[in-house]
Amino acid sequence: ETADRHALSLLIENVPSTQNDPLYNWHLIAETSKDALFIYDTRFAALHDDAEETLSDPLVRERLRHVHVSDFVGGVRNFSALQPGEGVVDFRSTAQLLERIGYRGRITLESPVMHGSSLDTDTLRASLIRVRELFNTTSA
Repeated sequence: ETADRHALSLLIENVPSTQNDPLYNWHLIAETSKDALFIYDTRFAALHDDAEETLSDPLVRERLRHVHVSDFVGGVRNFSALQPGEGVVDFRSTAQLLERIGYRGRITLESPVMHGSSLDTDTLRASLIRVRELFNTTSA
């Protein structure tokens, strides 16, 4: 209701959950909020090992509006592998699943490349190229 009053969209990410799993929680949200839309995060899907189940769900197909791309090596608070290709996320499979459901929304690269006051543009550039190749997009 608040989002509607301000002409905003309510987007809920598949954040890690200690009760149930993110897909289950999305279904609970959908029951109470007909306007809630979803943000799919590859890292969080890897944490819960539910990428295929989530991206095959009809509710997700209908409500998915945004995708966050980063990698994952394991553990709830382990952020040592974030750039695509550094961890265990199967980005080719993710891209195929997104293609299968006809996803045409935005894809955001989550790429921490600030180290103190310096910017690692080489890493950023390489990650953007990888995302463009994997997801067949001209913008990332």
